Amino acid sequence: MVYNQRGEVVKEIRYLENEGKPKLLESTGEFFVIVTSTNLIKIFEIDKKPEVKQKSLSRYFVDSNNKSYGNIRDISINNDCSKISILSTDSFGIDQKKI
Repeated sequence: MVYNQRGEVVKEIRYLENEGKPKLLESTGEFFVIVTSTNLIKIFEIDKKPEVKQKSLSRYFVDSNNKSYGNIRDISINNDCSKISILSTDSFGIDQKKI
């Protein structure tokens, strides 16, 4: 949910239960990125309209063989939503940076 300064719900972001619970959130300008506990990445466009629009397809943090790249520890998005930076830990617990 997106709240205003008075604590009122102004927008609601929905996701399915099997997609996991939100663990990381990043907002810049009109865009909002969420990473869930299952390492699903979702990007939303939040502007002055009452509804929240999903900007792109949801993606799991996996390779083409459906093998996980690791656990996402931090995420950033630039102002025009053209780039996302991901800091992750691989399966051996070593910090890796995927851009």
